Amino acid sequence: EGTTNSTIGRRLVERPRGYPIRNYHSFLAGTIGGYLVWANDSSRMNVQINLYLLSRVIIAVMKHTIGKKSSMEEKKNKYYYSCFAAILWGTVMYLFEENEDVLHPSLKSSMRDIYRHKVDFAGDIFP
Repeated sequence: EGTTNSTIGRRLVERPRGYPIRNYHSFLAGTIGGYLVWANDSSRMNVQINLYLLSRVIIAVMKHTIGKKSSMEEKKNKYYYSCFAAILWGTVMYLFEENEDVLHPSLKSSMRDIYRHKVDFAGDIFP
């Protein structure tokens, strides 16, 4: 009887009896699964899924780093998002100034329109 990908996958995620589950087990399983499933297909859809996941993971890491749930959860969520937005825009502006060619072409074009042509843009907003 041949071994299928399903059988191999099941064996990778099953915990041997008598061994406790550790946090790094999930990380290793996710790393292996991510490599096998997502890393070998760089289609536009997979890139979008991975970018979406990255944004959610960054927020989760910030929440995990800053603190656990509390009665002020809504206020904290606003704080996490504010930190996320500030770091994100600070990073993209730094990259744009330092070496704009590393940015995705559509992002580079948008940054040129917004950032390089700010004088024309600002004139429309601030008379």
